[in-house]
Amino acid sequence: MFQAKVINIQKYSIHDGPGIRTTVFLKGCPLKCWWCHNPESQNFGRELLFYDERCVGCGKCVKRCPNDAISIINGLAITDERCVLCGNCVDFCVNNAREIVGENMSTTEVFDQIIKDEMFYEESSGGITFSGGEPLMHPDFLLEILKKCKSRDIHVAIDTSGYAPWDNFEKIIDYVDLFLYDLKHMDEDKHLKYMGVSNDLVFENLKKLSSFGKEIYIRMPLIHNINDYDKNIMSCIEFLKNIKFSQLNILPYHKMGKDKYRRLNMKTYMEELESPSDERILEIKKMFEDSGIKVKIGG
Repeated sequence: MFQAKVINIQKYSIHDGPGIRTTVFLKGCPLKCWWCHNPESQNFGRELLFYDERCVGCGKCVKRCPNDAISIINGLAITDERCVLCGNCVDFCVNNAREIVGENMSTTEVFDQIIKDEMFYEESSGGITFSGGEPLMHPDFLLEILKKCKSRDIHVAIDTSGYAPWDNFEKIIDYVDLFLYDLKHMDEDKHLKYMGVSNDLVFENLKKLSSFGKEIYIRMPLIHNINDYDKNIMSCIEFLKNIKFSQLNILPYHKMGKDKYRRLNMKTYMEELESPSDERILEIKKMFEDSGIKVKIGG
């Protein structure tokens, strides 16, 4: 039985594929996108989220820490590098100012949560979506749980950046109904700058996936002055002419999740970024539609 670190199991999700869905967020991603709104999904290990606005400096966590890793500084309980993420401080924080993200769960434990909402999937033509992070970083876990889903005829979607070994795709492809596939930038240098990795593997995997005849929704985040200019849009259109897919979802940038960076003590660029104007979003939508591409704004 395989395990993976799970960040969250979100019930009644309506933006991660058709119908009412349960979305399972797995931890770990090889990309470091500037606009990532789930920064807690990037690291493969457990992490501590600290909600400084909730902390009253009562010191209960200080007393409970076995490694003396917490000190009261300027009225806040600050954690240092001696923390081993044991969770004692979380258990004794009366204001829920501390949270460990990344719980090891087995395929059976996750599946037990999934089937609780099986009735909603059937009535809405929904199902289960695996997201992250990058779910394809956990191919053995996915394979085991996807087989369970298919045994109950549950619709399965995989939300992926496309940046994973093709072997990982091949391992699970027979058990997936829909791929939600990100295209973030067509320019390799900019992809390296804003995502931290090349886009070659993303393009190569999408071409291969397209040849399998699986349903694919292309998802393109739109960030002003990053990827919303004509040259990038036209490059995307030219590339997609050779890809078989059902629709393109354009996702205007939002700042949701920016507070998580402070809670994780991570650097963020989110404040520097903006969404394109409503007018520009509609212009981009028309550019795709004029090329014969079915477009939806939003998830």
